[in-house]
Amino acid sequence: MKLTEKLWQALDERYDLKPLLDFAKEKAVPRHRHDWMYYFGGLTLFFFCVQVATGILLLLYYRPTA
Repeated sequence: MKLTEKLWQALDERYDLKPLLDFAKEKAVPRHRHDWMYYFGGLTLFFFCVQVATGILLLLYYRPTA
């Protein structure tokens, strides 16, 4: 058994992800999914994650001078 299969099996046993995966597979995606306005949500999430990551790095490494 591959590592990814073992990992999926462990996560599925612990969190019961199979119903969620089945729901996601059957969900219909609207035709306008490639409209440029729909990219802003993903871009907002990406830039928020970048800000969180850089904030944590600044918290760990920044040393202010007197």
